[in-house]
Amino acid sequence: MPKTEKGRELFREVEALPFWWHSIDLGDGVVTPGVKTPEFHARELESLTLAALGGKTVLDSRVDRLRPRDGRPGVHRPFA
Repeated sequence: MPKTEKGRELFREVEALPFWWHSIDLGDGVVTPGVKTPEFHARELESLTLAALGGKTVLDSRVDRLRPRDGRPGVHRPFA
């Protein structure tokens, strides 16, 4: 049980809802009792194979479709 009145009130509100999908830290010692815990999300993220985005721009994947009608390439900034 949370130690502050704000935390206890928040805890009662969380308990009033029958189901939580995500486990969310709401502060004041209150975490929703979700099925998807932060640990679950961390494992899920680790299992993804994400492409490296260094040196890429937002338009790199569809640049041919996004050229202005005059054929000149658009101006865009690369990711850091």
